[in-house]
Amino acid sequence: MTQTEENGWLRSFIALSILVLTAIPGSAAQSNVVSIGDVVMGTGNNTTIPIMIYDATDVAAVGLNLRYDPDVVNVTGAEQGDFTFWFVFDDSNAADGWVTINTFMMGGDLSGDLIIANVTLESADSPGDSSQLNLENIVLADQYGDKKEFVADNGIFSILGAAQAPVPTFTLFGTLVLIGLLCATGVTAVRRKRKI
Repeated sequence: MTQTEENGWLRSFIALSILVLTAIPGSAAQSNVVSIGDVVMGTGNNTTIPIMIYDATDVAAVGLNLRYDPDVVNVTGAEQGDFTFWFVFDDSNAADGWVTINTFMMGGDLSGDLIIANVTLESADSPGDSSQLNLENIVLADQYGDKKEFVADNGIFSILGAAQAPVPTFTLFGTLVLIGLLCATGVTAVRRKRKI
């Protein structure tokens, strides 16, 4: 077999392999992914982030607990998302590290990427610490009360470490003085070398 024939055979094999691989269906994307994102922030700050259902399929009701380390983060509030008929946020256990959210949509099921609730998180005064944001006791159901399968995607809440010392900045005058000192040091070193 000549080099040209070998190269042609190799190109044909690669092209055929690509066709076969693209014909094999990939694993189907997971539906009903109940998710809360990761958060990184400074001490004593707060932010609002959504608890989502990604790729929801016919969901009308959601119930869940959000659990966290109260020494690192606290949930101070929650607002209704896409389930607009009924919404309850129970923060009676917030100091113990968990809150409950229940919501319902009347008149039909929802599909697609949905916001369950927008929760407000407040960081403690503990730089460098982190806490899991765990979604627990999750129940998804359609408008007839039939439960739906789901996957939980938990997050992490992290507080930025201790403040770093500021990097010094130089004024034009300070830069010129520094350059002058470096030049003087260099000239002195050259003079000493010549004397040796």
